[in-house]
This record gives sequence, structure tokens and C-alpha cells, in this order.
Amino acid sequence: MAPSAGDKGKQRKAPPSKQFTELGGTPILIHTLRRFAAVDAVSEIWVALRRKRNCSVRARLESEAKDVLKMQVNWW
Repeated sequence: MAPSAGDKGKQRKAPPSKQFTELGGTPILIHTLRRFAAVDAVSEIWVALRRKRNCSVRARLESEAKDVLKMQVNWW
């Protein structure tokens, strides 16, 4: 599971939350999901998001990380 409904950036006192901070134009969450998807022993990924984030993260995955979506990705 990739917990990503975190602290809303409270530790940094600024949005966006750490998992949505971009590295090279891609959110850290997508980098993390790609790493999990690359491991043969991982057969499915569970992602926990706040409801308002589900659509935007799914859209980013569909446009930027289709390699992750080849796996079973569950949303919670």
C-alpha cells in the first residue's frame, strides 16, 4: 500500500503535500508507484488518497505512467 492521504503539508507548512511535490515534473507518488510496479514480487498496488485527489492522480497516471496501470491498482 502507498499511503498518500498524509498530513496535507503540515510539516513543511506549505502545499502541496510531500507525495505531490514534483521531481523532474512528476509527483513523488508516481515515482514511488513506478518503483513498486517494477518489482516482480509485487502483484498489485493499493493507493489511499483523499477523495478529491483520486481523479487528478488517476488522470496523471493515465497520461504519464501507463506502466503502473498495467498492474492491478486499487484505490481506497
